[in-house]
Amino acid sequence: ASLVTELVTGQPLDDVLELSYDAIIDELGREVVMSRPRCATLALGTVKAAADSYKKGERSAKMEV
Repeated sequence: ASLVTELVTGQPLDDVLELSYDAIIDELGREVVMSRPRCATLALGTVKAAADSYKKGERSAKMEV
């Protein structure tokens, strides 16, 4: 999770949404990811879902104005 935080800090939401699991695999190493794939990818999935939810809320707010 801390690695994902480092990867996304300061990044635009679109860049966060485009991050792939390959980026996590490259950073952590394939052996680590393959030993605990769900743990290794959970943080990125959560961050991407949050970014997507935020963007959808932001669009809704703009339409209401």
